[in-house]
Amino acid sequence: MRKKRFWRKVVAGAAACATVLSALSIVPAEPVEAAAQTPRMVVDMTDRQGEIMHGASGFLYGISSEDVPTTDLITPLKPTVLATKGILGTEHPYGDAADVAETFFASGGEMLQMYTSNYYAIFGPRPDNTQYAKDLKEIIVPAVVEWKESWKEEHGTPEDPKDELGKIDIDKSLVYLPINEGSPQVDEETGVSNNHTTFYESWEMYYKAIKEADPNATVGGPNDAAYGHWRPGGMKGFLEYCAEHDCWPDVQTWHDLDDGEGAFARYAGEFEEYRSLSKELGMPEQQVVINEYATMEACGVPGILIRYIAMLEENNAYGCLPFWHQANNLNDLAADANEPNSAWWFYKWYADMTGDRLAITEENTTLTGLTGVSTIDDEKAVSSTLFGGVDGDATIVLKDLASTPSFEGASKVNVKLQAAYYKGYLGAAEPETVLEGTVELKDGNLVLDVEDMLAATGYNLVVTPADEDDEAEPLLVPAYHEIYEAEDAELSGGASASGSGGYYGSGRAYVVNFSKNAGIDYTIRVPADGKYKMEFIYGNGIGTDRTNEDNHKPVNKIYQLSIDGNSEEMLLNNTMLRDWTGIYTKYVDLTAGEHTVSIRGDSDDLEPNILFDVLHVSYSGAYGQDTALYNTLYEAEDADFNELKNTEETSVSIGREQDGYSGTGYVSGLNGVPVTDGGGIRWAVNVPESGLYNLSLNYQSETETSASIYVGNTARTFDGRKTVLSLPAAGEWQETGTAIYLEKGMNLVDVDTEADILLDYMRVQQTAESADYAQTVQAADTIPEEAQMTDVPYYIWKVKADENGDSELYKEDRTVNKTAQTVTPAGTEYVVGRSVSGDENAAEDPDKYLEFTYTADEAGIYAMQIFHSNDEIFGTHSYNTKIIDKFACIQVNDQEPQRYFFINSLSRDTFKEKTVYLNLEAGDNTIKIFNDDSWSVLKGLDNDQADAAGLRKGDSIGDDGTEQSYYMDKPGDIPITNALPNLSRFVITPSAAGSMLDTGAETHKITVRTSEGGLAVADKNAVEDGGQVTFTVTSDRGVERASVNGEAVELTEAESGKWTYTVSDVSEDTELQVIFTPAEQAAENQDPLIANNSFGTGDTEGWSIATGGAAQVDTKYFNQYDSEHYLKLSGEEDYVAELGQTVTVPESGIYSLSFLMKNKDADAEKTGDCSSIELTVTAGGKINVYQLISPSGEYEKVEGLIHVPENDSQVTFSLKVDAKSGFEAYLDDFTLTKTDIPRNVTAYFVDCGDHDPSTLPNGEEFGLYNSVTDQIFGEDPVTGKQWGVYDYLNPEGIIHSGESKGAFTANTSPNCNDGQADVPSKTTNYRYAAGQDGNADIAGQIGEMYVDYKFELTPGQTYNVEVCVGNNWSNSSPVNVYANYLSEKQLNGAEQSEAFSVIGEDVEIEPQDYTVVTGQAKADEDGILTINVRRPLPLSNATINVNYICIRQAQDISESLETLNSLLERVEALDTDSLPEREKAIVEKAIGFAEEVAASDLSDDDLVIVDNASATLKYAINEVNKVPDSTLLYFVDCGDHGTSTVTDGDKFGQFNTRTDQIYGEDPGTGMLWGVDDPNGNSSGGAGLLNDEGVYTQYTWAHERDQVDGTAQDNLDKNTTFRYAHGQVENGIDPRYVTYRFQVDSEDGTYPVEVGLGNIWGNSGNPDVYANLGTEGETVISEDVSIETEGNEAVSAEVQAVDGFITIDVRSSDDTINVNWIKIGTNQTVEEKVLTGIEVTPPVKADYEIGEELDLTGLTVTARYSDGSSAVLEDGSYSVEGFASDEAGDRTVTISYTEGEITKTASFTVHVKAPVPAVLESIEVTPPSKTEYEIGEEFDGSGMTVTARYSDGSEKTLEAGAYFVSGFSSVKAGEVMVTVSYTEGDVTKTAEFTVTVNPGEEPGGEPGKDPGEEPGGEPDKDPGEEPGKEPDKEPGRDPSGNPDKDPETDTTVSESVQTGDKLSILPAVTAAVMAVSAGTAVITVKYRKKRR
Repeated sequence: MRKKRFWRKVVAGAAACATVLSALSIVPAEPVEAAAQTPRMVVDMTDRQGEIMHGASGFLYGISSEDVPTTDLITPLKPTVLATKGILGTEHPYGDAADVAETFFASGGEMLQMYTSNYYAIFGPRPDNTQYAKDLKEIIVPAVVEWKESWKEEHGTPEDPKDELGKIDIDKSLVYLPINEGSPQVDEETGVSNNHTTFYESWEMYYKAIKEADPNATVGGPNDAAYGHWRPGGMKGFLEYCAEHDCWPDVQTWHDLDDGEGAFARYAGEFEEYRSLSKELGMPEQQVVINEYATMEACGVPGILIRYIAMLEENNAYGCLPFWHQANNLNDLAADANEPNSAWWFYKWYADMTGDRLAITEENTTLTGLTGVSTIDDEKAVSSTLFGGVDGDATIVLKDLASTPSFEGASKVNVKLQAAYYKGYLGAAEPETVLEGTVELKDGNLVLDVEDMLAATGYNLVVTPADEDDEAEPLLVPAYHEIYEAEDAELSGGASASGSGGYYGSGRAYVVNFSKNAGIDYTIRVPADGKYKMEFIYGNGIGTDRTNEDNHKPVNKIYQLSIDGNSEEMLLNNTMLRDWTGIYTKYVDLTAGEHTVSIRGDSDDLEPNILFDVLHVSYSGAYGQDTALYNTLYEAEDADFNELKNTEETSVSIGREQDGYSGTGYVSGLNGVPVTDGGGIRWAVNVPESGLYNLSLNYQSETETSASIYVGNTARTFDGRKTVLSLPAAGEWQETGTAIYLEKGMNLVDVDTEADILLDYMRVQQTAESADYAQTVQAADTIPEEAQMTDVPYYIWKVKADENGDSELYKEDRTVNKTAQTVTPAGTEYVVGRSVSGDENAAEDPDKYLEFTYTADEAGIYAMQIFHSNDEIFGTHSYNTKIIDKFACIQVNDQEPQRYFFINSLSRDTFKEKTVYLNLEAGDNTIKIFNDDSWSVLKGLDNDQADAAGLRKGDSIGDDGTEQSYYMDKPGDIPITNALPNLSRFVITPSAAGSMLDTGAETHKITVRTSEGGLAVADKNAVEDGGQVTFTVTSDRGVERASVNGEAVELTEAESGKWTYTVSDVSEDTELQVIFTPAEQAAENQDPLIANNSFGTGDTEGWSIATGGAAQVDTKYFNQYDSEHYLKLSGEEDYVAELGQTVTVPESGIYSLSFLMKNKDADAEKTGDCSSIELTVTAGGKINVYQLISPSGEYEKVEGLIHVPENDSQVTFSLKVDAKSGFEAYLDDFTLTKTDIPRNVTAYFVDCGDHDPSTLPNGEEFGLYNSVTDQIFGEDPVTGKQWGVYDYLNPEGIIHSGESKGAFTANTSPNCNDGQADVPSKTTNYRYAAGQDGNADIAGQIGEMYVDYKFELTPGQTYNVEVCVGNNWSNSSPVNVYANYLSEKQLNGAEQSEAFSVIGEDVEIEPQDYTVVTGQAKADEDGILTINVRRPLPLSNATINVNYICIRQAQDISESLETLNSLLERVEALDTDSLPEREKAIVEKAIGFAEEVAASDLSDDDLVIVDNASATLKYAINEVNKVPDSTLLYFVDCGDHGTSTVTDGDKFGQFNTRTDQIYGEDPGTGMLWGVDDPNGNSSGGAGLLNDEGVYTQYTWAHERDQVDGTAQDNLDKNTTFRYAHGQVENGIDPRYVTYRFQVDSEDGTYPVEVGLGNIWGNSGNPDVYANLGTEGETVISEDVSIETEGNEAVSAEVQAVDGFITIDVRSSDDTINVNWIKIGTNQTVEEKVLTGIEVTPPVKADYEIGEELDLTGLTVTARYSDGSSAVLEDGSYSVEGFASDEAGDRTVTISYTEGEITKTASFTVHVKAPVPAVLESIEVTPPSKTEYEIGEEFDGSGMTVTARYSDGSEKTLEAGAYFVSGFSSVKAGEVMVTVSYTEGDVTKTAEFTVTVNPGEEPGGEPGKDPGEEPGGEPDKDPGEEPGKEPDKEPGRDPSGNPDKDPETDTTVSESVQTGDKLSILPAVTAAVMAVSAGTAVITVKYRKKRR
């Protein structure tokens, strides 16, 4: 699921007024820059689309031979499909399905497709269909069946597998493709293939021939070059035929080889149509395989390929990268047989994606711009996002990340962003981590701003959960990486920049033409002393000849590389083609500062066959130190959790609980499933050199155990080298390892364990000691003594013509020496492969083998590196070079020989290496190398070669009737002659060493990582144990923190901005991390006049705001514009909000007022339908602006001009929002800026070369006199002014057949090299001088290269002119820019016009840049101003680029008033009474404002007010025109070329917002309608400019409604028409035009009217039907008689059939003209019936158990079929479903019956679960006896104790259940008695008092109050606290406020209640009660809980 949103270019015509306050932007002559439009990609983390498919991981001819490329390189990509040469194929010398099947399936492949037409020798073969069907049935398919049987014999079947490969159903996985891009399909009788019926019949023949010969066959097709487009019937016709003739494809295939906006706009619809047709035809929906996808330029370029990956994933399709370039390299993903390039890593990241794919929306970009694929895996707790496709900055948002299970509630996450830079095709490359660290989420969203993206680069964002102690801080970035384009360097001599062609070039340009004196001088700047890696992307195609095997002799070259004047040789290995680029890498020490890097050639003459594309310079390590040996950690959590194809789950899981791990986690469960059963984990380990590496595991284990390490397994085979590593028990992280051989490039390393361990990472460390284990044998030393050394004979097969002209084989004998030496570089001796010929007995012939002895210390597996070269081709082709991979057999002792293929090295002087594994015995081993001739292939000859050989023409003819070449209908018959590749040496190393090797000084790696803002370097790259390293840190910002291995350290400041830190006694890898002080964030947009203009204060300070809803400053991410704060207006109910300011403007003049606004629920169908947004601006007391603004779902810039009449005038602006509930407005960035362009108006704005002239670039407006952005010279379609590009040799222009809608002439053209899609920038499009540099007519008649435009203006008037000229291909500078100019040859002796002027001469333009030239020019006496852009001829490889032209004039206010009054006259004729209230209010306000302005006294500077009023009226007129005719459902102007507008006098129907369209959803109403062509709703169309008309296969809009190639709009409905196009020529009778309409009733009756014409006199008698061929067929009129050039209208009432009406016009005349169709509203009076009820739930939603239902507030509304409704009375409906006997949700159902119809609705209430009653207090009723004598016992008679509970219940306690304490009668006085009761853990108490009457106490004072304290004051209340005031009530606030309620104030003490009943509540706080003397005092202290 993907949605694209755009900052749209403004659409021409009335629609422009409907977007936003564009009315305010009419006046400025200078273009207003559009608001910031950074591309943004939003991943909806909660919108899951299903499991990621990896469908794009497929290849066409990507595998050339057995293990070429290697399974190590293929397996990590998780391949799905391989399309390749069919068994017995002879078209190519590589990729035979039988040869590559095991490599592909072992690597995890699922489907192997065979191009069976490859059986024939030449591409696009032409055997007739009968012959091909016969060959399929009798030759090709039987060979496949035989091979499948041998496969089953070896591997078994899914029912009885012998190994993992046997589990593949080979019958289903091997797919026959009988046709490729329509070939072969030659009709046996006619010999041609251009009739679609021939294709259908051919397909059926081939399909059935295959199925007859192989009943279990799987057949794929139709395999079109594009989705059914080349056949008249399209895919629909093909599928209908297949369904009818029982030949439905088992796999659906076609190709998507196009790029551009149009292609990506149509791709999704093609998948949708196929699946829809499958359902419609009742046939199975098969797996779709796009077995060729992407353009030639896209191959190998990650940032382009991402859009194809996304397209395939979103449409659940498989795909194969295309075979544009060479075989054997995974379609440009492999740099070598076992080495990845950058694009490989991008596809590896894609393969690593697991879990569910997520929905993505891209904004502010194009369909070919920012694109991505994203997944989330809840098992691994990881999200991965691939993206790319744009230059510059972009924002990636993972929306609602914190709402996913993996990141639930997260406030921060860990991120890692990697980049796969495009670095050519043949260059081995690694990706780079560009950002890493912990990031805080914004509102639960991850927002990542990615700066300085490159469109060719692919990016991989991995997000994992952050730990609590992970600190969010500035992200870590690379030390230094700069990219220097060759074309931007200084070029010397004859070196020149050139645009890239079919192969991609960085920046789409490169430099060619090098010599000893010509080349490149780069100026580079590095930030610090250090070692830097320089990667030069270059191409070398010298010596390549793909059309001649004998002439094909690619050579390497040595150029001179100079760095700061120090010159050295640089070896440029041959890359086959100049444009098929590789990498030359150089490591160099550089000091901080500027350096010059120069490249020169090796010859005196310029060399065009070498190019330099781009230079990457990156920091590599410490200055003066050796480049560090490989030492890399492979994190366990990042590994692939192995799963065999039949294993669904892994036992491995990621953990993060144990401290001390590196990376983002560790894994456990490695003992659950062994590797051999699909368990364990797998790393793809890429190493720079072959040899022994230390592989160590960092782990924890409770027990001693072991790990098994496998190297070289695949997805389905597990016979790789196994090493068992002992793991001692380890309670802390511990590293243990061993040395294992790894080969250069990619190695698959699998690990499992015996017991469960925690595994953190695997370290792979290179060591110099590996060389001690290796033994080298020179190949020349392995030649047997008996072998012939010179003039060694060999032969190749050739053909000649026999007596019949047929081919006859013969051998051509040749000789070669046994050894040779390389030329470039010189001096490497090698055995010439051709001297060791292939032979089945080669092992017995000393001339045909090499042999040597190797002594092994012990038996075991040994690795042998074989260094080989081979540059041979076998056959010819224009772009698929027929390179071959040679093979050798290697035999050890008496073991069976093993065959190995060796990748073509492109040059015989380039030696590559391949590692093979030998099983050696202890002691001497004999190793023999030979070619046993066990593999062969055949070829044919191309046309020229066949003719040269004297062969007769073939048996087939071309579609044009010409005889075809001999091999066009035959298989190849010329065998390859096998021989060894060239061999230079062999290196043998044990595959394992048994223990770790010594790392010496390289023991501990030193790394430095920093955030942006400075640099840190080390003085060493690695140190030994106990060593020392010093770091130097520089920054002009400062350091926030530094740490070494995670521990904070204090840096020593050496000088200002420079720090050092030294680590001594190093005992582990050491990493310094430095976080620099972040750059200060720019303040939010501040305006000097408007207070708090961006609400950056966080509040509404400075604003006047009145609202019935809410107005608040907010910071939610998705509502932000370009800063944090914005103002949000909202309301839960309907509301009106008004905000504004009055500002004093100190200086008079013209000012621009602008702000940004977007809206939520702007869609009128949603609840938030807005009533109005009204802007009013006054300046100096005069209204300048009064306008209603349309809501917009995205931020739009509202902008306009006002006139401030005097200094210190007051400007008041207010924005009033009258809104429905739910509608929200977001406002930001108010600005008021003075402008110096008060009256300069644009007359013409021309976007030269625009591919869609009906749209404008961002921020631009049409001029007064043009309504399109580009056209051929002629009348403007709206204004009538004459203007446009003028081609002197082709003034009428040409029709262009591509996607572009631009204006083309024979000698000037829009740029189509970058696609033909509309682009949003005026400096991106350009018109160029097309082919003029070599045009003799132009040289003779004009004498100059030209791009000229003419404009009709006022004679003699002077204008300001602005011309933008570019140099996009680095070959269009300098230029001359003139006005009214003619060249000398044009003048032919005459004088220049008096109006001639020079705007700019010799204008220099930087490569890949543009320059704006300005000046003044005058219209000539005829009122024509010509802009001439010229260059003198002759020139070579040169052109002119013109980007845009702007002509401005000074406008007088009288002209503006004239326009305003004209508009007011138009308004008077408008029917506003029929408008809905909202639209009517808009129109009336607009008219009132305009009338007020027109009646005002106006000064010249009030021009802006007049123009504002005019624009407001245009808005009003547009609102009226948008209102549909209430009496019509549809009005269709058939064949209209301006479908978005209605001609005056007509109106849209209620269901259509376009006047014509192909059948589908209406873009405005969603109703289905349109022209419906059963033979295909797609056609290239007429190629007219400004054409919105629609064209189907056999019905066209009338293409002659045009002037000079520009389609005409606003023609009368009886003028435009749709006609039957091409139907006579294709035998279609009767002719047809059919329209289909969805209506609002299944069977209602509708008035229908159809307008018909006979413009050409050949469509005079049509028949008109409705619902033809259905039970509801209606004859509207038959044999309608129409006069020539006349019109007729026919009508009838038509009953709908299943909710649709079709209008079917049929005729046997030559054609049909249908002008228009009207369908009125439903005339059937339908019975009003109940359609449903709606319920407003009662107020009460929560109930206690046992409560009754309370329906207060319930409203039940009945809805009826006629749209009416009624509120039902109580009792008219039933209520069921409520019960409160137990807790839970209850669905209450309301049922209402009317007649026989019953409708229900429901609502939900909640019955709360009972809360267990908790004891809250006890209450005591004192006993009867309350007075006692001294010595009496307590009497509890009559006392009751009541317990009270939290649920309100209570119970009386029995005596004995509670405890009584505190009673004492030993002395007189009041005695407090306490009653305590405990229930569970809760104890509650209550007190009462009793009186003990006084008696004489021993020693007592009879007169003293016993309640008085000793030493107390007798008059003082003993209850009074010290310092208290005696009159103060103790229950009151000490502050003395008697009115303060202690219940609501937690500081207030609460008094204890006294009386007959006491209740002490839990909430009581400290209470001090004073009682009279003789009364005991109780103090009870509780604290209120804080809430």
